Amino acid sequence: MEDIVSIVVFSSCLHSLMPIVKSKAIRNALSLLAGLAVLSVICSPLSRAVQGTRDLSKRITEYIAPVEEKISETEADSEKWVIRYGVKNIERGTQMLIASRFGFGSGDVYVEAKTGMTGNGAVTVETLTVHIMTDTPCDDTAIERYVSDMLSCPCQVIRGGGTGSERN
Repeated sequence: MEDIVSIVVFSSCLHSLMPIVKSKAIRNALSLLAGLAVLSVICSPLSRAVQGTRDLSKRITEYIAPVEEKISETEADSEKWVIRYGVKNIERGTQMLIASRFGFGSGDVYVEAKTGMTGNGAVTVETLTVHIMTDTPCDDTAIERYVSDMLSCPCQVIRGGGTGSERN
């Protein structure tokens, strides 16, 4: 603001000198300087606006960087959630197939899948553990072969006490 006031005062002084000066060339020079001074006063808000847009772009960048980081964290969390959900579906689906195929109740079989990742990011089932929670007689090797053939992975059957709902 002080700059604008000093430029206006300078321009007024130049205009007041014009009637005193006899030379037309000097009057033209004074008029040019006074016009440039007034023009600089007129354009000063424009320069502040340009500076403001530079500051705005910095502020936007400062705001967007954490947002992008949060988005990438959210995408990673979503990817992990999808993988966990897929693994749970494999476990539940295998559990239901074993229960129906071998005549177990819904809480008599619990399945745990150990998963891995391939080079291209695909999830694979590396091993499957089938927990039989009942004393109902059944051929464990038949269950192991059935699951191994179905999912193309090693399977282990473990007999244990308790119920499947305690494990879920």
